[in-house]
Amino acid sequence: MKALKYTVYYHGHSSLVGAKYRKYGPAQPGGTLSQWYSLTDVTFGSVSIAGEAVATASFTLHDNQPGDSTGDDGVIVDPGGPAISATNIMPVPGLNRSALMLLALLLLSVGYLYRVSAN
Repeated sequence: MKALKYTVYYHGHSSLVGAKYRKYGPAQPGGTLSQWYSLTDVTFGSVSIAGEAVATASFTLHDNQPGDSTGDDGVIVDPGGPAISATNIMPVPGLNRSALMLLALLLLSVGYLYRVSAN
């Protein structure tokens, strides 16, 4: 069984404290149902590169074991990365129905005036 040890470097991030390594694909290698799941046994750390702290994630993947998106083919496919749970999610500001109707009316008016002035 082929096993590969990975260390992924995330430049621009000094720490991944509280992160989980999330993957998207079949939970069982070679499966057909793709879903999000957490990869276990991932070690998050930090190294210094050119004087800058860079976050890392280290783990081992085995061919045809959880974490490998393909079956027993000698190839390990790993679509995944760190995820941090957002606890203070800010809603995207939007307009209420009346404001949307007013905006649509304004846009129609501008379009009409542009068309009338062009003729």
